Amino acid sequence: MKDQSGAKKYSRTIQLSRAGSETLSLISVINPFNYSLEFDIAAQTETKIQAELLDLFGKVVIKNNYTVRTGINALSLPNTDILPSGTYILRIRSNEIFINRKVVKNAL
Repeated sequence: MKDQSGAKKYSRTIQLSRAGSETLSLISVINPFNYSLEFDIAAQTETKIQAELLDLFGKVVIKNNYTVRTGINALSLPNTDILPSGTYILRIRSNEIFINRKVVKNAL
């Protein structure tokens, strides 16, 4: 947030959701990204997920598998520095759950 004088102040992040409504959710994504795409996943139970980074044509350019534990998990898709700058889709998959977010890769 910025006040009227232009001073910046950061507030803490609070997760808002109905209790028991989501078994898996994307809490935050560091966007734009450069060398790696950092994101947080909240899970109600331990489960396996697949994170994919897709270009705008739907082609998977980076993929990684993870086991997430109950609670909030800090995860990363490494080696994104090899990708050209532009817009991508972060897709998280677990069984029949799909989460998609648009992300932007900055030029190095």
